[in-house]
Amino acid sequence: SMGLINGAILAEVDPLLYAFWRCVFYSTSELCKLISDTPVSLQTWFEFQDYLHRQPLTKYGIRKSAMAGLFLNRMNFSGILHAKPIGGLSQSSKYKIDCRFNKERIVSLIRDISKFRNRIEVVNQDALDLLTERSALLRGSSCLIYIDPPYYVQGKRLYRHYYNDNDHIELAKHLHRQDCPWLMSIDSHPRIRELYMDRFLLDIKA
Repeated sequence: SMGLINGAILAEVDPLLYAFWRCVFYSTSELCKLISDTPVSLQTWFEFQDYLHRQPLTKYGIRKSAMAGLFLNRMNFSGILHAKPIGGLSQSSKYKIDCRFNKERIVSLIRDISKFRNRIEVVNQDALDLLTERSALLRGSSCLIYIDPPYYVQGKRLYRHYYNDNDHIELAKHLHRQDCPWLMSIDSHPRIRELYMDRFLLDIKA
């Protein structure tokens, strides 16, 4: 709840997701118009595939990249940006590509969230890079760090930017050195339990 905090920093390394959150707060009206004007179709899905394989922010700009990030998240199986569309390429399934894309609801949510723009900073960075860069600012401050890193097992399948074992080691080392409280959500894996064995671990069953 933004009523409990003075501000927040949102770090996202994937350029499409970064562009989306950046536009939610700083180009709200333009993003909402793009949502209203862009057809939710298989043709649109094919057009957005190019955004996955190039530098989208440079080639298409932040607003179109934001649109691609949102659409691929809503159009694809499990919200995975590089997955196939809901309903498949044949669209022969019971569920079609537009089943998770209620434009009116999405626009309404974006407008509500955008009201907090003066207290949100959005950066295109990996979390570990951000924590390292701002370590002096965080030290001794009244803050909570929430980390949602790529899963240890399924990270490569679910995310375009994933961690290898060494990345997880470096993140654990950094978090163990933090003075301020932190919370992390990740898959329950023996390697993760090993890296965080002296911390409070809570298993939540789906």
